[in-house]
Amino acid sequence: MIKDGTISKDLGRSLKRAEEMRLLADYDGDSVEMPDASTMVADAKIFVLAIESMMP
Repeated sequence: MIKDGTISKDLGRSLKRAEEMRLLADYDGDSVEMPDASTMVADAKIFVLAIESMMP
């Protein structure tokens, strides 16, 4: 979806960052700071809206 332009590259990058932070928190024991967590939640909301807008 990102490669064909259905979803923006910026949104794809933000989702990748969220995945990397989750992996660090899960497997390395690193903490996710509140500003980073807030950004991830906001980006997730944007992603959900983008997907919903594509649904019939």
